[in-house]
Amino acid sequence: MIPLQQNSIVLSTLVVLLDDYATKVAGDNRVIQGNSKMSLSPGTPPVQKTGALYALANLTPGEYTATVTADYYFDTSQTSWIESKTSPANQPPLPVVYIRLEPRTAAAFAPNTALIQGAVRDATTDLPLPGAAVWLADDAEDQGRCDSQGRFVLPLPAKATGSISICAVTNSYRQCCQRAAISNNSAYTNLYLNRIELT
Repeated sequence: MIPLQQNSIVLSTLVVLLDDYATKVAGDNRVIQGNSKMSLSPGTPPVQKTGALYALANLTPGEYTATVTADYYFDTSQTSWIESKTSPANQPPLPVVYIRLEPRTAAAFAPNTALIQGAVRDATTDLPLPGAAVWLADDAEDQGRCDSQGRFVLPLPAKATGSISICAVTNSYRQCCQRAAISNNSAYTNLYLNRIELT
């Protein structure tokens, strides 16, 4: 819980850091994993932080750019308009700004999680297919989606060995399933989808 014992502090807004990949997969807001740092421009107001939550205090109304660095994620900057906050610091509600961070290739899974990762691409043009749905053939409920670069990452079943079948599909393309070899507790494969030709 964020301490609010200093009477001179008047909170202006809360900033919540979201895992972009996990949020898309789960369909609700999922905060980032690991450590993070955030700077604010202009000015350097007091910042109180707990986990993926930052509380910004004593700001005047205006545009501010938050720059975030975090374990497992690409650096991200976002500009938002911050309204004034004149009520006491311990009286909600506060405006909330959400910043979505894109995981790096290894993604923000717990340490030592067995992963399958790769990309989904157009079989003709080799262009990435952002938003394509990806799932393990034996577990269609554990579905993920590709990021803006067509990349995906999913956890492998416990004690998976040999090879595993993975599938992908997106609008206007045919579903593709193929097997990927598991080596050193991980797997990597690219899936190439063929566009559906209208006749």
